[in-house]
This record gives sequence, structure tokens and C-alpha cells, in this order.
Amino acid sequence: MAYPISINTLKAKINIAKTQLGMDEDVYRAVLKDVTGKTSLTKMNFAELMMVVHGMEQRGFKAKKPANKNGKRYSAPSGQTAFSRKPQDKIIAIWITMHRQGFIEDGSETALDKFINNQTQRSGMFAVTSLRFLSPPQASKVMEVLKKWHIRVIKKTLKQHGICSGQNDGVMPYLEYVNYFESVAPVLNSQPEIDTTRRDEVLQ
Repeated sequence: MAYPISINTLKAKINIAKTQLGMDEDVYRAVLKDVTGKTSLTKMNFAELMMVVHGMEQRGFKAKKPANKNGKRYSAPSGQTAFSRKPQDKIIAIWITMHRQGFIEDGSETALDKFINNQTQRSGMFAVTSLRFLSPPQASKVMEVLKKWHIRVIKKTLKQHGICSGQNDGVMPYLEYVNYFESVAPVLNSQPEIDTTRRDEVLQ
């Protein structure tokens, strides 16, 4: 069967994606296994190589436009980065905060990876097995799910203790819920005082 693109071209494209995304060898092999169950391009068929290319694109890979007839290349837009870690950092911050507040029993990144895998499968997104493999759109969706979950358990806990979460209950920004809960935590005998300076920068 003839394909519109050769297997060698797909392999070259994957290697370009690896470089563009700044993947080290361990991460690269993990991505291959996550997408196809195999860790070597030489063992993949055409369909599996296409799956890898799609997986790389989900993680931020952008193929460069071909050179024009004058021999000039189109450059990436100014300020564009291949793989931003900011959403992932926020997800970790929320997860750790929920653990410290007693809402999550296991605050490890292993437990977070399991949550992410279940969440991406359940929501119909491109399922991934680890935080580091989330594409920017996936990371944003997972972050919003965590925020809503966190707000729900905060409100439930406050209600159980007969504490109102404020006049603007239901419409307060996420970080205000977190800060308000920590301000009343000593009353609930659930948490010691927490230094929130760096955490606030990441969560908001």
C-alpha cells in the first residue's frame, strides 16, 4: 500500500519534534511507550509512527513551514515556546495544597499521575499517564477540574462546621476560597499556619 508520506519522513519528523520539545532520552522513550507501547521507532509500523507524531503535536510540537521560493524560512512567532511548564506547576501546587489541608490522602506525584490518567480517560481527552505528558490544553482542563473539586470540598467542610464562607459565597475567586479556609483552619483544628507567599503566586 502506498502512503502519502514515507516512513522515513515520519521518523525524521519525530526526531525534529523530540529536539523542538527539548525532550531528554528518558522522556522521549516514555512518550513513545505511552503512545504506542513501544520504545523504538524501528519497531513501529506506519500507523504507530503517525500516532507518535500526533502525540508530539498534542504536547506542543509545531512543524516548521517549508522555505518559500526565495529560500527564506518562516520563523516561529515571537515569544512562542515549545512546552510551557506553568500549568503543570499550578496543578502540582493545587494537589499539594489539597493534601496539606487534608482533602487528599496521598500528595505524591505518583498519585497525581494516576488522577491525571483517570481524568484524561474519563473526559475523552488524549489519555496520558503522567503530568509531564500533558499538552497545554489538557493541563488547563485538569487544572480547572482540580480547582472546582477543591472549592467543593472546602465549602462542604465549612458547612459541616457551621462556618459561612463569606458574603460572596459561590462567586469568590478560587484563591480566596483557599486563603479563607486556611484563615479558619486553626478553628477547625485541621491545619497549622502555612506560609502562602510562594503558593499564592503559583495558584492564582
